[in-house]
Amino acid sequence: MARINKTQYVLLGILRMRGPSTGYEMKSFIDESLNYFWMENYGHIYPVLKKLEETGRVTCREEANPGKPDRKVYTITEAGASDLESWLSTPFEGIIFKNELLLRLFLLPPDRDEEMIRMIRKERDHNKKLLEEYAHVEEHVRSVHGKQLNALLTLSYGRKFSEAVLEWCDEAMELLKEENK
Repeated sequence: MARINKTQYVLLGILRMRGPSTGYEMKSFIDESLNYFWMENYGHIYPVLKKLEETGRVTCREEANPGKPDRKVYTITEAGASDLESWLSTPFEGIIFKNELLLRLFLLPPDRDEEMIRMIRKERDHNKKLLEEYAHVEEHVRSVHGKQLNALLTLSYGRKFSEAVLEWCDEAMELLKEENK
Protein backbone atom coordinates (compact mmCIF):
# COMPACT_ATOMS: atom_id res chain seq x y z
CA MET A 1 0.00 0.00 0.00
CA ALA A 2 1.34 3.44 -0.90
CA ARG A 3 2.30 5.62 2.03
CA ILE A 4 0.45 8.88 2.45
CA ASN A 5 2.42 12.13 2.52
CA LYS A 6 1.66 13.30 6.05
CA THR A 7 3.22 16.75 5.58
CA GLN A 8 -0.08 17.96 4.14
CA TYR A 9 -1.86 17.03 7.38
CA VAL A 10 0.86 18.61 9.52
CA LEU A 11 0.39 21.88 7.64
CA LEU A 12 -3.41 21.71 7.63
CA GLY A 13 -3.37 20.95 11.36
CA ILE A 14 -1.09 23.89 12.11
CA LEU A 15 -3.26 26.23 10.06
CA ARG A 16 -6.39 25.02 11.85
CA MET A 17 -4.70 25.33 15.25
CA ARG A 18 -2.87 28.63 14.76
CA GLY A 19 -4.80 30.37 12.01
CA PRO A 20 -3.37 32.05 8.89
CA SER A 21 0.40 31.56 8.73
CA THR A 22 3.35 31.82 6.39
CA GLY A 23 5.44 28.79 5.48
CA TYR A 24 8.21 30.24 7.65
CA GLU A 25 5.86 30.56 10.64
CA MET A 26 4.67 26.97 10.18
CA LYS A 27 8.26 25.70 9.98
CA SER A 28 9.14 27.66 13.13
CA PHE A 29 6.16 26.13 14.94
CA ILE A 30 7.27 22.64 13.84
CA ASP A 31 10.80 23.32 15.09
CA GLU A 32 9.56 24.63 18.44
CA SER A 33 6.91 22.04 19.23
CA LEU A 34 6.65 19.08 16.86
CA ASN A 35 10.34 18.54 16.16
CA TYR A 36 10.68 16.17 19.12
CA PHE A 37 8.58 13.62 17.28
CA TRP A 38 7.96 14.94 13.75
CA MET A 39 10.37 16.74 11.43
CA GLU A 40 9.78 18.69 8.26
CA ASN A 41 12.14 20.75 6.13
CA TYR A 42 11.57 23.88 4.07
CA GLY A 43 12.31 22.01 0.87
CA HIS A 44 9.29 19.82 1.51
CA ILE A 45 6.90 22.34 3.06
CA TYR A 46 6.62 24.78 0.16
CA PRO A 47 5.82 22.25 -2.58
CA VAL A 48 3.16 20.72 -0.32
CA LEU A 49 1.66 24.17 0.37
CA LYS A 50 1.54 24.81 -3.39
CA LYS A 51 -0.26 21.49 -3.93
CA LEU A 52 -2.68 22.22 -1.08
CA GLU A 53 -3.47 25.54 -2.72
CA GLU A 54 -3.91 23.94 -6.16
CA THR A 55 -6.33 21.39 -4.69
CA GLY A 56 -8.35 24.03 -2.83
CA ARG A 57 -7.46 22.90 0.68
CA VAL A 58 -5.72 26.18 1.52
CA THR A 59 -5.88 29.69 0.15
CA CYS A 60 -2.91 32.00 -0.17
CA ARG A 61 -2.78 35.77 -0.08
CA GLU A 62 0.24 37.97 -0.43
CA GLU A 63 0.95 40.63 2.16
CA ALA A 64 3.32 43.53 1.75
CA ASN A 65 6.48 43.13 3.81
CA PRO A 66 8.33 46.48 3.69
CA GLY A 67 11.93 46.11 2.60
CA LYS A 68 11.50 42.40 1.96
CA PRO A 69 9.66 40.20 -0.52
CA ASP A 70 5.90 39.94 -0.03
CA ARG A 71 4.78 37.33 2.49
CA LYS A 72 2.55 34.46 1.39
CA VAL A 73 -0.01 33.81 4.11
CA TYR A 74 -1.92 30.53 3.95
CA THR A 75 -5.35 29.82 5.39
CA ILE A 76 -7.08 26.46 5.66
CA THR A 77 -10.34 26.13 3.69
CA GLU A 78 -13.43 24.10 4.57
CA ALA A 79 -12.20 21.41 2.16
CA GLY A 80 -8.84 21.37 3.93
CA ALA A 81 -10.46 21.14 7.36
CA SER A 82 -12.68 18.32 6.12
CA ASP A 83 -9.69 16.47 4.65
CA LEU A 84 -7.79 16.89 7.93
CA GLU A 85 -10.75 15.59 9.96
CA SER A 86 -11.11 12.63 7.63
CA TRP A 87 -7.42 11.75 8.04
CA LEU A 88 -7.53 12.21 11.82
CA SER A 89 -10.40 9.71 12.05
CA THR A 90 -8.61 6.95 10.10
CA PRO A 91 -6.39 4.36 11.82
CA PHE A 92 -2.77 5.40 11.89
CA GLU A 93 -0.09 3.31 10.24
CA GLY A 94 1.82 2.73 13.44
CA ILE A 95 5.28 3.82 14.42
CA ILE A 96 7.77 3.63 11.60
CA PHE A 97 10.95 3.19 13.54
CA LYS A 98 14.30 4.14 12.04
CA ASN A 99 17.22 4.42 14.40
CA GLU A 100 20.67 5.11 13.01
CA LEU A 101 22.36 4.17 16.30
CA LEU A 102 20.86 0.68 16.21
CA LEU A 103 21.70 0.32 12.54
CA ARG A 104 25.35 1.22 13.16
CA LEU A 105 25.61 -1.02 16.22
CA PHE A 106 24.16 -3.90 14.24
CA LEU A 107 26.54 -3.39 11.32
CA LEU A 108 29.73 -2.79 13.33
CA PRO A 109 32.16 -5.72 13.51
CA PRO A 110 32.10 -7.37 16.96
CA ASP A 111 35.62 -6.22 17.87
CA ARG A 112 34.73 -2.50 17.96
CA ASP A 113 33.48 -2.25 21.55
CA GLU A 114 35.05 1.17 22.21
CA GLU A 115 33.21 2.61 19.21
CA MET A 116 29.95 1.05 20.42
CA ILE A 117 30.47 2.52 23.90
CA ARG A 118 31.20 5.96 22.41
CA MET A 119 27.98 5.87 20.35
CA ILE A 120 25.90 4.63 23.27
CA ARG A 121 27.29 7.36 25.55
CA LYS A 122 26.41 9.94 22.93
CA GLU A 123 22.85 8.59 22.76
CA ARG A 124 22.65 8.59 26.55
CA ASP A 125 23.80 12.22 26.73
CA HIS A 126 21.31 13.18 24.02
CA ASN A 127 18.40 11.62 25.91
CA LYS A 128 19.44 13.19 29.23
CA LYS A 129 19.38 16.55 27.45
CA LEU A 130 15.97 15.74 25.94
CA LEU A 131 14.57 14.99 29.40
CA GLU A 132 15.75 18.41 30.58
CA GLU A 133 14.17 20.05 27.52
CA TYR A 134 10.90 18.17 28.06
CA ALA A 135 10.77 19.48 31.63
CA HIS A 136 11.20 23.07 30.38
CA VAL A 137 8.62 22.58 27.62
CA GLU A 138 6.13 21.12 30.10
CA GLU A 139 6.67 24.04 32.45
CA HIS A 140 6.06 26.43 29.54
CA VAL A 141 2.94 24.59 28.35
CA ARG A 142 1.45 24.56 31.85
CA SER A 143 2.26 28.22 32.56
CA VAL A 144 1.23 29.65 29.17
CA HIS A 145 -1.44 27.29 27.90
CA GLY A 146 -2.81 25.80 31.11
CA LYS A 147 -3.80 22.17 30.95
CA GLN A 148 -3.33 21.49 27.25
CA LEU A 149 -3.81 17.73 27.33
CA ASN A 150 -2.67 17.00 23.75
CA ALA A 151 0.69 18.70 24.37
CA LEU A 152 1.08 17.07 27.79
CA LEU A 153 0.37 13.61 26.35
CA THR A 154 3.02 13.99 23.64
CA LEU A 155 5.50 15.26 26.23
CA SER A 156 4.76 12.28 28.45
CA TYR A 157 5.42 9.90 25.55
CA GLY A 158 8.73 11.61 24.79
CA ARG A 159 9.77 11.55 28.43
CA LYS A 160 8.93 7.84 28.82
CA PHE A 161 10.73 7.01 25.57
CA SER A 162 13.88 8.88 26.64
CA GLU A 163 13.79 7.24 30.07
CA ALA A 164 13.61 3.82 28.38
CA VAL A 165 16.52 4.72 26.08
CA LEU A 166 18.59 5.81 29.09
CA GLU A 167 17.87 2.50 30.81
CA TRP A 168 18.85 0.62 27.64
CA CYS A 169 22.09 2.64 27.31
CA ASP A 170 23.08 1.75 30.87
CA GLU A 171 22.33 -1.95 30.26
CA ALA A 172 24.20 -1.95 26.95
CA MET A 173 27.30 -0.31 28.42
CA GLU A 174 27.25 -2.75 31.34
CA LEU A 175 27.06 -5.69 28.92
CA LEU A 176 29.96 -4.32 26.91
CA LYS A 177 32.04 -3.82 30.09
CA GLU A 178 31.30 -7.39 31.23
CA GLU A 179 32.25 -8.70 27.80
CA ASN A 180 35.63 -6.99 28.03
CA LYS A 181 36.57 -8.35 31.51
